[in-house]
Amino acid sequence: MPTILFIHGIRFFFYSLEGIEPMHIHVVKAEANGKIWIEPQFEVAYFHNFTKSEEKDIMEAVEINISLIKTKWNEHFSK
Repeated sequence: MPTILFIHGIRFFFYSLEGIEPMHIHVVKAEANGKIWIEPQFEVAYFHNFTKSEEKDIMEAVEINISLIKTKWNEHFSK
């Protein structure tokens, strides 16, 4: 489960066995978790137990770092 980013206590990562799904990133902080689709379109799959402010911050962080996320996904799942 490679960690891609760690921002404001929120971990952004991939599960290593999910390379068959479309590109996405998971997020977790304490008891909160979520999943954001990167492709085929950028959108929330789900958020559980994040505040609305945290959800906004997560989406901004993913958008700002989308190139890094795509690069890391392709590197990880091309192995």
